[in-house]
Amino acid sequence: MQSGFYVSRKVYDADPNQYYVKPGSYLSTLQLTTINANCLVYEIPVSLRFILREKSKSLFFATAGLSTYFMKREDYNYNYLRNGSNYSYEKEFQGNQHPFSIAGFSVGYAHKLNKRLFLFAEPYIQMPLQGIGEGKVNLFSSGIWTGIIFRK
Repeated sequence: MQSGFYVSRKVYDADPNQYYVKPGSYLSTLQLTTINANCLVYEIPVSLRFILREKSKSLFFATAGLSTYFMKREDYNYNYLRNGSNYSYEKEFQGNQHPFSIAGFSVGYAHKLNKRLFLFAEPYIQMPLQGIGEGKVNLFSSGIWTGIIFRK
């Protein structure tokens, strides 16, 4: 079992079909065309790591788990049409929380440096179990984690 703390920036564009606007809000009165987002996210994952194969100098593993997102700052630029002209409206939100709302999966390879230390590379994908942020966007993430594993 493992956990951690990550700080990341989620930058994305969404169209009005991908972004939930609260009924009765100012945004619900606009004819949105695109939404540009730049969000500062704190993430706390809880996952299980499974050793698939271990040799003298290498380790293959898979990881699965859930993450909680704390949206520390969400900056949005809403682009909209009014009377045939393009306009934009900027808005900031803070404090959205999404407990255990992201499922994460990865596979990795680690190279043994000595008895306790490994260097690793781990491609991952994260999929939402619910909408994330103020606009309840289905925010998918992927990448490669790299680092050091310390084993007792």
